[in-house]
Amino acid sequence: MAGCWSIELGSCPDSMIPIERVRLKSNCVGIQKISMKKKYQQNFIHSHKGRRLNHYLKNIKRFGGGLYFLVLKLICNVPSHALRKLFLKSLGAKIGDKVAFYSGAEIRRPSALSIGSGTSIGHDAVLDARNGLKIGNNVNLSSQVMIWSMQHDYRSKFFDVIGGMVTIEDYAWLGPRVIVLPGVTIGRGAVVAAGAVVTKDVLPYTVVAGVPATKIRERPKDMSYIPGEYPLPFC
Repeated sequence: MAGCWSIELGSCPDSMIPIERVRLKSNCVGIQKISMKKKYQQNFIHSHKGRRLNHYLKNIKRFGGGLYFLVLKLICNVPSHALRKLFLKSLGAKIGDKVAFYSGAEIRRPSALSIGSGTSIGHDAVLDARNGLKIGNNVNLSSQVMIWSMQHDYRSKFFDVIGGMVTIEDYAWLGPRVIVLPGVTIGRGAVVAAGAVVTKDVLPYTVVAGVPATKIRERPKDMSYIPGEYPLPFC
């Protein structure tokens, strides 16, 4: 019996085959079945039926995304600050007290959106929170401000998406039609002049303007106001 362990499988009776070798054989069969399954899946994916199924799944995903976007647009046009904030909170947005949230906003991924107390969000703002968007306390976003946390990479062969979290600190003021690009932090009390495009961080209590936005002056540091305290009703 001891000698059988050193003899090849073909020279040893079946009754004397070690159990370890039987398990090895069964494992090989299992691996072969898995390989055949993967090969079948790959062949199906590249087949005509597989391509059609993939096409249908992509269409369903686009349809769901479009429907969700439509729901968000409807929510942001409800003629009530309180209802708009209530609906957005139900979708995961974190919104503080005394926040004015004017109509027409476009919100992307509200679950990653955070707005501090006393902040005012102007009409037709675009708040892209797909990579995270944190807006501090007593911030003023004027009408048609656009904040992006995601964009396409112009250097990419496949038009890949890149981006980063955007942070707007307390008492910052963004003028009308300001554009903020992904990964930017706008410091406490900073002012961004109307129409500027912010491509890099803005230091606290500085005033920037232009395309791209550059520093033009400084702002006093004794800020004490609440932009969102008295919003216009039905707007």
